[in-house]
Amino acid sequence: MYSIDLSKISNNSDKSNNFDNSDISDNSVKPIGFLQEDFHSEVLDFLFELCSNIYPNRQLVLYNYKDRYDNKKIYLQKYKNLITKNLNHFIPDLISKKFHKTFIISYDNIFHLKFFENYKDQLVFMAHSKKHINSYEELNLKYFSLTPLLHEKNYMLPIVNKMYDNPTKLISGEIIEKFNNNLNSLKNKSINDNLKIIITVGYFFENNKNLKLIDELLNTERFMLIVFTPELTNELQNFIKKHPKYVFSAIGLSTELLKYSISYLNINHILFTPPLDSHFFKESWSGTLAFGFDNNLKVIMPEEIVKIYNLKNDHVIPYKYNDNIVDIKDLIINDKIIYNTDLQVWKNEIFSKNKEIIKFFL
Repeated sequence: MYSIDLSKISNNSDKSNNFDNSDISDNSVKPIGFLQEDFHSEVLDFLFELCSNIYPNRQLVLYNYKDRYDNKKIYLQKYKNLITKNLNHFIPDLISKKFHKTFIISYDNIFHLKFFENYKDQLVFMAHSKKHINSYEELNLKYFSLTPLLHEKNYMLPIVNKMYDNPTKLISGEIIEKFNNNLNSLKNKSINDNLKIIITVGYFFENNKNLKLIDELLNTERFMLIVFTPELTNELQNFIKKHPKYVFSAIGLSTELLKYSISYLNINHILFTPPLDSHFFKESWSGTLAFGFDNNLKVIMPEEIVKIYNLKNDHVIPYKYNDNIVDIKDLIINDKIIYNTDLQVWKNEIFSKNKEIIKFFL
């Protein structure tokens, strides 16, 4: 089994205790709050961008203790009006009504919704599943969805309008030097064996990856697959054993190291290949899609998903489930453009729609 574990040289110098816990000044222009813990931290990016655009002079306050992808450092660099506070400050600040509004991105793993019932006029929740919708509507809580599959009108696609591309700014030179040794071996292999590098981002399970399609792509011996994932699952281990020359894993990388890897290896394609019976066709948006568009990658995805979200832009490579694998290979290898709409033009349209929705809540 050939797997390079890049996490062992991951940049973990910035721990979760580097917070500004000073009191928020109580003034007529109240801050906008955000509660996020561990999950869905990528959703914060487009919300910060929207709120900063609508209210450029307002402070943004993020309550957070743990972020598995270390996105907090990126956001603090990107949004100068953002500060972070520990979770234990959230309830006192909520009770004292210090915020214009607060967006609750995570609650499942830290609170019960009943705790918020008396403060619902101050809060806006994110819906990521039908279970969320049922819970919010039972208590008459305000919420927005990440997909029209959950709400036809009050949904926002979590797409960032302006790309922030400075992958080395937050990484020490020593870490980059060690990291480059692993990346060089992958780059040399891709060049020497004439392999097109494609990636997946996120968990690698049977219920969220079309393993048959990926297997057929690798059998063409034209692709190198790098799997950026939080953990080495059984499915991924089996793929590495079956395709030791073509599958590599990068475990537990922070977002800045992931972005640096993409830049260093000149990667242009990301796979989003959920099976037909997965929840992505029924209720859930995927952070993989947002990551692909936010980083100007060509996203290989089912045509059905393109239709659900109207994702027609020049960075989408659609396939049908009955397509011949040769046809899909041809689309990727020859970098064919299916939809003519420029990615930034499409992003501008999404940003405009998102602004109207978020204004409703703000």
